[in-house]
Amino acid sequence: MIRENGLVKSKTRVYKPITKEACGQREIGFYEQLKNTRDPILLEVKQHVPKYHGTEMLTVDGKQVQYIVLDDVTKDFKEPCVMDIKIGKRTYDPLASYEKMLKEDQKYHETKRDLGFCIPGFQVFKIANGRVCRYGKDYGKKLNKETVADGKFHVQEA
Repeated sequence: MIRENGLVKSKTRVYKPITKEACGQREIGFYEQLKNTRDPILLEVKQHVPKYHGTEMLTVDGKQVQYIVLDDVTKDFKEPCVMDIKIGKRTYDPLASYEKMLKEDQKYHETKRDLGFCIPGFQVFKIANGRVCRYGKDYGKKLNKETVADGKFHVQEA
């Protein structure tokens, strides 16, 4: 297994750490609900979500950590381009404290306000130089409706 961007990866699966217990349990509940659903709307959603394989405890840096185990949807790609997009003007947990809500409202403020989504990070494979370039949260926070709409955030160079 290899560690990459906070995740642990095997040949076919991605292990996402549960860093906050309450949020992690809600996320597990979401995947469990999708796994067992007969609801037609959730069945539609399920088609666009990596297959869930439960949770697993792994030892990382001498600590036991619980991970959500999902199919690696990039496993068949040599150099996948991946983008993290948070959809919605509000990106905090429904049970967040008032302070957390205020803090989250300030993150990616321009794109959430103007476009209804934000891009916390992405990676692209640049054919010109054969390298994978990663752009994280600091880069995503600088985006606005003009740079996103014009494609001026490096994806066009891939």
